Amino acid sequence: MSRNYSIRNFLRNAPNSLLKQYLEEKNIKHDIDFTKVKETKTLPLFDLITSIENEKLRHEINTDFQSIFQMSYEGGFKKILETARYAGLDLQPVFEKMNGFYEKTFYVFINHKKIFDDAIRFACTDYLSQKYWRKVKNIRPPTLPDFISKTADLESGISEYFCKTEGRGKSCQVDYYNHGTLHYFFCYPEDYSKSELSWVKGKFSKRFVNPAFEIIFVYDEYNGTLDSYFDGLKKTDTKLKEIFIDKVFGMDEIPEIEESTYNLEIIKRPAFEFTIPNNSKIQNITIKHIRFNTCIRKIDFTENAPKESVQAILDDIKKNRQDINLSSDSIDKITIVATLEANNRKGTRIKEFVISKDSLSRLNYNDDTDLLLRQMIVDSGIEDTNTQELESKVA
Repeated sequence: MSRNYSIRNFLRNAPNSLLKQYLEEKNIKHDIDFTKVKETKTLPLFDLITSIENEKLRHEINTDFQSIFQMSYEGGFKKILETARYAGLDLQPVFEKMNGFYEKTFYVFINHKKIFDDAIRFACTDYLSQKYWRKVKNIRPPTLPDFISKTADLESGISEYFCKTEGRGKSCQVDYYNHGTLHYFFCYPEDYSKSELSWVKGKFSKRFVNPAFEIIFVYDEYNGTLDSYFDGLKKTDTKLKEIFIDKVFGMDEIPEIEESTYNLEIIKRPAFEFTIPNNSKIQNITIKHIRFNTCIRKIDFTENAPKESVQAILDDIKKNRQDINLSSDSIDKITIVATLEANNRKGTRIKEFVISKDSLSRLNYNDDTDLLLRQMIVDSGIEDTNTQELESKVA
């Protein structure tokens, strides 16, 4: 269901106690008696905020409220919990006394602003186009660096590259985050200047701004993979990976970047099973759809009724689909349905994602459940990351 922001609706959902605390921290003078204002009566607060003469302050308030609104749903709240956990902060005891996502999210915004800001940054990656995420494998430096100390080198490397090749990127900001064995670099080079129409102090005018564009690197030290998001040409993305490997790992000889492909043919093996760890939140994995690539055309097989195993699906294809030859027709794409534990009445939830020969879509890096499913793909042998080679070296 779509969610549309309006200040009246936000004030109706946000607890008065937190609105009062917010106004106090902004030093906004008022004569509202919050003990007498009902939670759903928004007019006094609405009139107060819209009548603020300081345009900058009024803009800050609306921006803050929109940010809180943006995170006040199950997915956004989950990002907050995960970000707090990685920061060593357990907010569950506090949240047990609260009702609804608005109250919990607003509380974090006021009392743990850095946690909120980091969580909303990760949440925004959910809306990035999957086609611009590109992964390479076998990226294993001799030793892992102090990643946070490498942000300045990465900033200069990205800035220098875009200045020389595209005439933009004079400035660049890189922010680093660590989530266990995953290392995130959010990069914001300066884009081309542009003009926009806007209202400034009651006057309609054109102003020039220098926006930033976004590049994201995710290095998985366990699997030795480097995933990056760049909304642009593949050859530019490859160059950016080379800059990352040089500036962050300081490798004199940059390894040949090898594309990370997915071996879908492995599911044809008679003994194939998805590898699910014991006591995992993943309860079951089934295949909903398989696309075969023949020499003539692509053929789809959709499994309407779930089978007990992948082998049962393949047996059904052999029996009922004469247009598909399992020996010669390669698998081009599969759609997987995962049944997972969830905190709802049913106790389960469904996650659907797609794997093709060269891409994985609908799974993110900012969600613990999605990370479990990504690792399941590796453990099942569908994605080859040479983890066994790493384990033998460690042993």
